[in-house]
Amino acid sequence: MTCISTRYGIIFSYDKEELKRIRIILEQELKQEKLSLNRKTNIYKISKGFTFIGYRFILKDNKLVIRINNKVKTRMKRKIKYLTINDKEKLIRVKASYYGYMKRASTNFLQYNLSIKEK
Repeated sequence: MTCISTRYGIIFSYDKEELKRIRIILEQELKQEKLSLNRKTNIYKISKGFTFIGYRFILKDNKLVIRINNKVKTRMKRKIKYLTINDKEKLIRVKASYYGYMKRASTNFLQYNLSIKEK
């Protein structure tokens, strides 16, 4: 399976040629509106994985696995460490926000590690 990843969405298909045709149509439609596709727009094999809005998507054993990008994890850890020392009230809101973000991905260990979810 392959996909087109754009700034605002993902298009999945088993046929790479179909994705190429869709990309051309998207480019033509956007050109009429004096817009263009982002330079990061590309066609990816899902088995190799791709990153989109801070999540890492990988196909393993015919199942789509969603993980959080390493840069996002690092940013979360730093922010939680800083807020634990400097602003405990804001820390509660930030942890709630991160929990909502993490619910979409395979993150149980990370949630425990960052003390976002209790055991």
